[in-house]
Amino acid sequence: SGLAALWEHFGIKPDMVLGHSIGEAAASYVAGGISLKGAAVFLNKRGAIRDQLHAKGAMAAIGMNHADVEMLLPEHGKIGIAAINGPGSTTISGDYDAIQDFVEEFQMMNPDIFIRHLKVDTAWHSYQLDAGEDWFRREMASIDWLAPSLPFISTVTGKLESRFDTDYGWLNLRRPVMFQKGIETAFGLGATSFLELGPHSTLAGPTTSTAL
Repeated sequence: SGLAALWEHFGIKPDMVLGHSIGEAAASYVAGGISLKGAAVFLNKRGAIRDQLHAKGAMAAIGMNHADVEMLLPEHGKIGIAAINGPGSTTISGDYDAIQDFVEEFQMMNPDIFIRHLKVDTAWHSYQLDAGEDWFRREMASIDWLAPSLPFISTVTGKLESRFDTDYGWLNLRRPVMFQKGIETAFGLGATSFLELGPHSTLAGPTTSTAL
């Protein structure tokens, strides 16, 4: 949000916003969908949910299309798709041991395809978060959710959304990140330039400058 204010100071204003996972807090603040205080509460509680899980999780990035990755996932259900970042960029998430075994086997079977563990100790966007859902919803009760004043492209649904409430906050945490679909939606709405504010949030529009 600070970088967005800096760019606005230079006369660069977004026509639409989108955020990747936790970046939706910053994107929704820029869009007017949540107050600065509300965004701070959301970010704090979103991170603190890990203390409610009592499970060891892990994540890994794979240089493959998500549909191809899904076909390789084991049937035990301990690993799932956490993020669809692009045509050849997918993140998986789940049980620590299951992720370790999957990555080891994948490297043996596909030595020429990129895969690596992410430096996290929580299985974000996975079934493990379900253990903290009731706690999370209680903690979200005080947030003053608002209707955005800018078009907000959700990476929960991959389309324009105007519903900022506890239900949406939970889906932001639990569902896979549909970043590729969100970018495609932005193109469909006429975006030609994208300004990345960090690893998780993006401003877009036909008049913004591009920064990587």
